Amino acid sequence: MLLFFMNSVTHLKMEHEEIFRNLLEFEKIIDSIDYINLSYVFHKLITLLLAHRKNEKSFFVEINNKRDEDNDLNIKRENVLINPKIIGGHIIVINQAILSKDAEKIKLALDNDGRMLASKIKDYIFRDEKALDRLLFLHIVTR
Repeated sequence: MLLFFMNSVTHLKMEHEEIFRNLLEFEKIIDSIDYINLSYVFHKLITLLLAHRKNEKSFFVEINNKRDEDNDLNIKRENVLINPKIIGGHIIVINQAILSKDAEKIKLALDNDGRMLASKIKDYIFRDEKALDRLLFLHIVTR
């Protein structure tokens, strides 16, 4: 079980690093208004987030199925998973602006929703890293 935890947490943390690298690329685009790469980088970032959310859901289902009833290792998924309701509106606004191909709409969407989306993703990664570290620590200590 410990090996499962360590491997899973390591994998999720590696996904965080990849998301963060892509987020930094997205922020560069916001600052430089690099419309040529915007669509690619934005869609890659969203694809990574969706895949990561799916992996985290599976991880939490697995640990909740495997955990001992007397150990309090159950971290609520809702407190850790990135919530589509929180970022979904920003994604829609940015995507619609990209599809419009209107430079002013894109600039406005990136200035407002792009920066808010980036901030929310950073907050999520920070919160998730802490939760995964806590979960791993608790699992090791209670064994």
